[in-house]
Amino acid sequence: MGRCGDGPMKELVMEVKHFFNIEKRGIKYTVLGGQIACNKLKNGETVEIVCPGDALITNVEEIKCYSYSVDEVPNNFLCGLVFFGIHHMAFRTTEPVVNPYSPKDDLVRFLEWDRQENDAEGVKIYREVCDDTFAKEGSERDSEGNHPKPNFLFRHGSE
Repeated sequence: MGRCGDGPMKELVMEVKHFFNIEKRGIKYTVLGGQIACNKLKNGETVEIVCPGDALITNVEEIKCYSYSVDEVPNNFLCGLVFFGIHHMAFRTTEPVVNPYSPKDDLVRFLEWDRQENDAEGVKIYREVCDDTFAKEGSERDSEGNHPKPNFLFRHGSE
């Protein structure tokens, strides 16, 4: 990631509202949904996902708007950010409770209960920026124009 005079600053990308898993070609991905809080976000950018007690530095695999994939999203845009290699329980501080409703007997309550189990609890996504110019460009590429390689390890006890 780019460095500058006083060191990089963290910029809020998204306060995650919901999460869910999708499967593509036999591989499971996690989608974190919410509203974009930064100027713009591009597919492939490196971000830090901060969960209660853990943090993960990784790349945005894909940006989803309903069933469509987009390359870039502006500020205040509602979308889902797709990541690889994240366990869904990292986004909850409480264990999910088994749904007490049956989809056959009460589908509406079953779906409402299921939706609540996908609420993220205190999860935020950040990216490093050096200054306003760097933040506006929204790109964290090396001198050859490549995105940095992701680090898929959780750093325990980091803030």
